[in-house]
Formats: sequence, C-alpha cells, structure tokens
Amino acid sequence: MSKPRSRRTQAEIDRQLARVNKAAWMPHFKDAAIRHAVPLHVLLAIASRETEMGGRPPLSASWTGDHGHGRGIMQIDDRYHKAYIQAHRNDDHRANILYGAKVLADALKALRGDLRHAISAYNCGVSRVQQALREGKDSDAYTTGRDYASDVLGRADLVRLRVSPAIRAPISLVPIALALGLALTHYQK
Repeated sequence: MSKPRSRRTQAEIDRQLARVNKAAWMPHFKDAAIRHAVPLHVLLAIASRETEMGGRPPLSASWTGDHGHGRGIMQIDDRYHKAYIQAHRNDDHRANILYGAKVLADALKALRGDLRHAISAYNCGVSRVQQALREGKDSDAYTTGRDYASDVLGRADLVRLRVSPAIRAPISLVPIALALGLALTHYQK
C-alpha cells in the first residue's frame, strides 16, 4: 500500500473549494456526509479527483465525463447506476452528491469499514477491489491510474486543512438522526 499522495497542490484544492462555496454546493456535501456517515473531507476529495469539484472544462456544459458514462460532479457511472441516472438530471448537484455519498457508504459497509478500500471501490467497484485483495494486490490495482485511493486520500488531507469536518455519527445512529431530522422538518412547517 502506497502512502497517500495527491496529484493536486494546496492552492489547486483551495481554488476548487472556493468554486464549491461560490456555487453553494457545500451544504449538499455536508448534508450527504452526515446523512451517509462518510467523512466530509473524503467526499470532497472524491469530487476533486472526479471533476476538480465541478471545474473540469468538459463538464461545464453537460456534466458528463468518462467518455459519456460519468454523470455530474461525482461522476456517477451510467453503466452501473441506471436507476439513478434515469431518475436524475446531470446538473442535479444535490442528488448527485447524495448518491455519491451513498455509493461510498455502501462500499464502506461491503468492505468492512476500510476507508481506503471503499475509496478504491468508488472508482472500480467492490468486486474488483475484492479481486485485487484476493490476488494479494493493492486495492488500487484496478482503479484509474492505479492510484485512485492514494490520490483521493492525499487530496483529503489537503481538504481537511481548510474544511471543518461534518459531525460524523456512528452508522447505527444514522436512522435515528434521520428520523429526528424528518420530525423537526415537519414541526417547522
């Protein structure tokens, strides 16, 4: 396993975070992190790797990348997430970020809470990570560039310097927190 190393500098991450704040997407990231019990800085780092947090030029018009298969700021792949793709527009940033957080949370659960492995799975799928591990390889063996988790974790270290973490509830408390949130939402109306 290699040491986390970002392909981006702190200045580049700062520009990306400024874009997220200017576009008013940060509340979506914070909500998704809390709702799916994933680290906020990691979720932002995945968005950085996937789309430079929405700043990669080919995404500006259609929010489509990966040869037409990745959708939105989190690059949800239309080949593996058909129901989500059919139900949401590419520029529905809130839904895209929430779904990306769900994909990461599902990978965390499937891979027994190993964050590095789950980040690799975000890119290449749980089954490919499990295959790599069975073969005695690094979890990044089948990821794009063979460095996906390493790069994302490096970016996460840079993001963490600028963004205070969202409150991370244990997964067992998430349903209770959601129920309370729904109750408060109904009470406020």
